[in-house]
Amino acid sequence: MIKPLHTLPFLAYLLVSIAACNTAGRGIFAKKTAREKYEDRIEKIESPAVMAWKKMGEKALLNPLSVPAPYAETGIFSGDSSDANAFLFSAGAGQKIVVSATRADAATFTSFLELWDASNPGSPKLLRAADTMLNSIEYAAAEGGKFIVRLQPKLASRGKYNLKIALSPILGFPIPNTIKSSIGSLWGDARDAGARKHEGIDIFAKKGSPVVAVTDGVVRRTGDGGIGGKVIWFNPAGENFSVYYAHLDTQYVSGGQRVSKGEVMGTVGNTGNAQFTPAHLHFGVYTASGAVNPLGFVQAVTPPALAPSIKNLDVWYKTSSKLKLYASPGKKGQPIAATGSRVKTVSVGKDFYKVLLQNGEKAYVSINDLTEKMKM
Repeated sequence: MIKPLHTLPFLAYLLVSIAACNTAGRGIFAKKTAREKYEDRIEKIESPAVMAWKKMGEKALLNPLSVPAPYAETGIFSGDSSDANAFLFSAGAGQKIVVSATRADAATFTSFLELWDASNPGSPKLLRAADTMLNSIEYAAAEGGKFIVRLQPKLASRGKYNLKIALSPILGFPIPNTIKSSIGSLWGDARDAGARKHEGIDIFAKKGSPVVAVTDGVVRRTGDGGIGGKVIWFNPAGENFSVYYAHLDTQYVSGGQRVSKGEVMGTVGNTGNAQFTPAHLHFGVYTASGAVNPLGFVQAVTPPALAPSIKNLDVWYKTSSKLKLYASPGKKGQPIAATGSRVKTVSVGKDFYKVLLQNGEKAYVSINDLTEKMKM
């Protein structure tokens, strides 16, 4: 049960905090999101339900549940203020975040989906927002980092939803998928008896295999000599990083040339200091700060899978001292002490339930650990 707010100082603090989180880093003239417009409308309704809705949205954002990405769950909006959800996750350098929330039943409701930068703990910055159950959010995390997804429906909304947080590479793979290839040496591997570290990845393929542009862009320059042998420096269109291809056998492009994604730029070889190794492509990514791990820029990620069954959602279960609750899905998460005598299932994933505790907090539990339903 949400307790009424009795003190003006707390109310003032709450409103300032909400405004700060919603507008952080966007400037006073930023276009308002659908959620912010909705908040403006319901602020005129002086009711405990409105204040509880805003309070729980803020609480969820500042205290998100930690989840691995990719992540998926099917959940239920039960029409009360506890329906605010927020998830903290990490994305690697070069990964694109794709977040979607869709209806899982015939109910008609609107929810607000947001992606926040969580690099500054306690002061999230809004990156993207969507206001329907049809739109998805996409964000290219070139430098990686920590992020928060917040999902909250309008007041008194009821219905089931599917939420997916997916990751995919920003760039295409530099060797066509019709060619047999494998990633061998990784970022950070020792070189020259430990004197230096590998600043890229090595992709092994038959000598002469085509090497392609990983996206649209411009060839900055080509070269022949040094440890890289025959190389190509490539600037992706609209990005603040460069791509480096090395140990090529041939180069089909020249500096200043525009190329399209998938266009052949050269072939795999073993030039430079790779002359005594099997043919491979050294692939690197460089930002203004120097080399970064390029693996996330090109490696595909398995999409998140929804739960095979959602029949036990919105159900109360008895708890015991043996019930193991966690702060994140899976048994490697931080343990949470069970409070009260029961928990309610509010979402389900491939092998877990997210449950609502009697104190209003949320936790995760193995899908096999809840067995005794309660009649309510």
